[in-house]
Amino acid sequence: MYYNKDDRGFEVWMDDFGSGYSSLNALNDYSFDLVKIDMVFVRHLDDGQLNRLLIPEITKVAHKLGLKVLAEGVEKEEQRDFLREAGCDLLQGFLFSKPVELDENQQVIS
Repeated sequence: MYYNKDDRGFEVWMDDFGSGYSSLNALNDYSFDLVKIDMVFVRHLDDGQLNRLLIPEITKVAHKLGLKVLAEGVEKEEQRDFLREAGCDLLQGFLFSKPVELDENQQVIS
């Protein structure tokens, strides 16, 4: 898998993939390094099979394009386990941490 950091070392992420303007068409029009799967997909994992089918396929397509995949809105261990199995590279949500201020986040990182 390759990543497309620009000349200055920045990555370009597509936020809220699968909703609004963050669609498959945007992948054709812009060069991204990561797609961030909208939390609505994760929130509705137990509402039927659609999202359980879509997330692994989104992940496969993104990886074939050389993109990383982040899923947002992970609140339950079952969601974490499914998303890991589906191939998501990164996970984000209350299961791991509440939102923190930048100063507090820097202390956690250092």
